[in-house]
Amino acid sequence: MKITLAIVDAELEVVPKDKLGGVKLRASSDALFGKREVILDHVLHADLVRSMPDSNRRGRPDILHHALTLAISSIPYRMGDIDVVVHTRNNEAIYFGPKAEIPQNYFEFLRLLGDLYTDGQVDCREKRWAIEPNRDLAHIVAKSRAEVRVLLSPEGEVKGLGRLLKGFQENNAIIMFGGFPEGGFKSPVNELADISVSLGPDLLNINAVTAEILRSLPY
Repeated sequence: MKITLAIVDAELEVVPKDKLGGVKLRASSDALFGKREVILDHVLHADLVRSMPDSNRRGRPDILHHALTLAISSIPYRMGDIDVVVHTRNNEAIYFGPKAEIPQNYFEFLRLLGDLYTDGQVDCREKRWAIEPNRDLAHIVAKSRAEVRVLLSPEGEVKGLGRLLKGFQENNAIIMFGGFPEGGFKSPVNELADISVSLGPDLLNINAVTAEILRSLPY
């Protein structure tokens, strides 16, 4: 059984170049990103985010950082039992090599994301991060070759994820969960999922969701 963890509708994007003209924004961005693409962050670019549609959810690469730090440093990932893919709000797909590393320092993570959006990849071979444009969630699900497609959603059926996965040990699976702070999925997740599962009555942050997935893997 191979399981793909798909972080869906992640609030990751670059600051549009026509928005980089402000003195305050340019100073903070130049110090962190240099000549790289600038990654939108709801704290660093608070004034800009407040002026954007969906301002309550945009500029949240910190959420992605939490999930990737847990998932890609995990034993199942290092053993090759799981893959991790990020789907962004702008329909980009980010893939990681089997020995990829996620920096613990958030600002270093932002700098590497800047490199990723500038060059299309970070590092090489087994440590590689790569980004592919124009990849909607349907494409990502199809590429995973998953025979079982699980959606984690507060609106799903409350059931034990571990018991569910044990019933599909002969099948490849994809587990989809949100990479945004509030609101609903923008991608047609319900159309793409075979099973919708809730992890309980309480809304969990992405750290808890990722940890629960890793705890439930049938290895």
